[in-house]
Amino acid sequence: MSSTIPFENLEPLLPLDFFSVELQIPFAEDLPKKRLLGPSFNLPDTHMYLEEEKFADCSLFWNEEGIFGEFFIHKEYEQSTFPDFELGDSIEIFIDTRDMKKAGFATKFCHHFVFLAHPVQEIQAQEVSKFRSEDSHPLCEADLLKMDVKYGKNDYTLQFFISTQCLMGFDPTSFPRIGFTYKINRYKGPAQHFSVSSAFFDVMQNPSLWASVSLVKN
Repeated sequence: MSSTIPFENLEPLLPLDFFSVELQIPFAEDLPKKRLLGPSFNLPDTHMYLEEEKFADCSLFWNEEGIFGEFFIHKEYEQSTFPDFELGDSIEIFIDTRDMKKAGFATKFCHHFVFLAHPVQEIQAQEVSKFRSEDSHPLCEADLLKMDVKYGKNDYTLQFFISTQCLMGFDPTSFPRIGFTYKINRYKGPAQHFSVSSAFFDVMQNPSLWASVSLVKN
């Protein structure tokens, strides 16, 4: 009789593996110039379902010109790195402008951006999307990505704006829903994720696991 335990080599399942994440984000005619948003605008917490430590809050807004986000990091800035941005303080943003849940790979509508908490060799914001097929798009110019960082003694706030020029297929009128997730990296510490963990999946290549975000105008 075999003593092998069935399925012993399978990766453990997280609670979030059994659910999909759906939410709405508000319309902002004029994007905020400073931190005025408050906890009521934060995206829902999912860290407990991914069995992660929470160390950041995120707010997300949209208008016809693009996507605005604000991350409040409850830890002091330590160090950013590039091109190995995941090893330092940085934020990765993933957007699918068509929220194509049936796609088993990154399509031309999928985007991967990285924002460093501090410039490295004059680099602070870049699109780093990678595709496995010809269904792709040219990467946007770095100067089209806008961001601002404010450092506190024990925390920092990072705001970003991704314009429509950087979002292939962004059309809120015809497609008022996008796929979205994030990964918040910290120096010498584990990351915080939103709808899918990079510990188990290649986030960019699994857009079906990203949250579905409705762009609400009223």
